Amino acid sequence: MSITPATNERRFSKVHVVGFTGHRHLKNSEAVAAALRTELEVIRQKGVELVAISSVAIGADSIFANEVIKAGIKWIALLPMPKEIFREDFSAEDWANAERLLAHAAQVRVLPGKGRPQSYLDCGKTTATESDDLFAVWDGDPARGLGGTGEIIAYAQTLGRKITCFREKEGRVEKVDLSRVR
Repeated sequence: MSITPATNERRFSKVHVVGFTGHRHLKNSEAVAAALRTELEVIRQKGVELVAISSVAIGADSIFANEVIKAGIKWIALLPMPKEIFREDFSAEDWANAERLLAHAAQVRVLPGKGRPQSYLDCGKTTATESDDLFAVWDGDPARGLGGTGEIIAYAQTLGRKITCFREKEGRVEKVDLSRVR
């Protein structure tokens, strides 16, 4: 008996995972949101199934999650520690926003968390490890603490990830490809 190839061969869609890291305090959140929205659309136009993965910290993480949700992209939320502990890092208003975003996540993964700041580093590394590309809102400066944006970018570079950086400059956002910068 021989097996012949099917003439109407079904192709499985390719899943492309975009991870995210970024600063908590931004100068122009509207410009950051617009730049992220544009770049997500560029990837979607490649005909791949897009999945996003990030935490939901205040600032850039929340902006990324919001743009992913608005675009109808499957979002996996990573929490660096259990919710009841993580929420201590938020104001009441910021935590309410995080809860609203988490309600739209396709999946919420809670990492074991070894305490601050190690749990933030572990969460960032998990994001980089599980993504094909990494988007980063980063000022180009070294990390200001363990698990900071600069440290996660450096880790993603060791993994060979494509890294697209969004830098705020004078009220606008500049896109920089960090994939070849080592």
